[in-house]
Amino acid sequence: MQEILTGEPALFRSPAHTRASVVHLGTDYPATRYTHRKPGETSVWGAVGASVSNEDTLTTSPEVQVVTVSLEDGPFSDLRVARYLLEALRERRHTGAGPFTVISRDAVSRNGDAVRNVVLAVAGEEDPDLAAWIAGTVTFPNTLSLRINKSVNYLLHGPDGAPGYPDAYTIVEDRFSAGHPDWEGVLFVDDIAPYEDLLHRFETTARFMLGFPAFLAGYRTAGEALSHLFFRQYLQDFLDTDLAPLTEVPAGAASEAFRERVFGQLMADIGEEEIHTWLTAAPDTIVRTIPDMSARDGDFRRVAFLLACYGHYLAGQVRLGALDSEAFPEEDILRIQDENQLAFLRITPLAALEDTPLLAALIRQYRKQLDVQGVMPTLAALL
Repeated sequence: MQEILTGEPALFRSPAHTRASVVHLGTDYPATRYTHRKPGETSVWGAVGASVSNEDTLTTSPEVQVVTVSLEDGPFSDLRVARYLLEALRERRHTGAGPFTVISRDAVSRNGDAVRNVVLAVAGEEDPDLAAWIAGTVTFPNTLSLRINKSVNYLLHGPDGAPGYPDAYTIVEDRFSAGHPDWEGVLFVDDIAPYEDLLHRFETTARFMLGFPAFLAGYRTAGEALSHLFFRQYLQDFLDTDLAPLTEVPAGAASEAFRERVFGQLMADIGEEEIHTWLTAAPDTIVRTIPDMSARDGDFRRVAFLLACYGHYLAGQVRLGALDSEAFPEEDILRIQDENQLAFLRITPLAALEDTPLLAALIRQYRKQLDVQGVMPTLAALL
């Protein structure tokens, strides 16, 4: 299905402030509105206006200035959407209608680059001259949404009652082939890489901080763990108090928005993912924050709690005979089994954290509490 997204007043505008259309090639719900939520209101920044069967007529229209696509919707599996784009661009080049901007709506890194690579690869095989023209004139901005929702929300709707996707914070590279959209709530930037790097750091760190203690507490999915106030508060405190001060936030971004994206990602996108799949690697991203925390006289309690849980988890795996012998050499396994509950800090991934006295003292304290009280009472005392 191909759907026209027609611009609402004061939204999709060309430099001359004329109205422009946006075409989506994908399989979205046919009466979806894409919304920007503010406290007490919902504003619409794009809406499905019609469903049609002639994608060539759609995408070759001079009024169309932006085409959105999704690699995750499925059509790219047989390159149909890529060829739709090529046919439309070939016709527009022939008629003088000019290029349009192609925007990916996928929640993947460098999503615009991914679409561009597919389109140019197909064009290079079928029409090298067209490929050269696309490479020089058509833009594929990378985008990043800081709140992803897998389904529409019927509480967010326009006057006609059509449901919407809440899209609280979106970042788009400011590279447009034809006309510049005036999208309220969208941050336009020169390069999306610093924002993606920051988000990756937040998400990766959050998985480590949540995974080991939640697994020990008996939770098996992120959604289950974060439904408990203790884990939600613990992770929020870490991101806000411990990680955010160590992180250089790119211009125009707010650490609160990144934190909300992390919670949204864990709750919605991977909420049903089995936590045990996160436990195959050491928390090295956490370890790398410790020197910076030391330099700033940071609060080690939450990191110490995580590392105590990590040591507890490793000891349990050794007792079960389930520890990966390839990842942990014999000398590391002996350290994990040692009666000295700080000996595991000398295993290869943790590299002498025992030399940070305050951190080591807190880890010893939490390991004793875990032995006697368990995870949840220890976490409650920490909070």
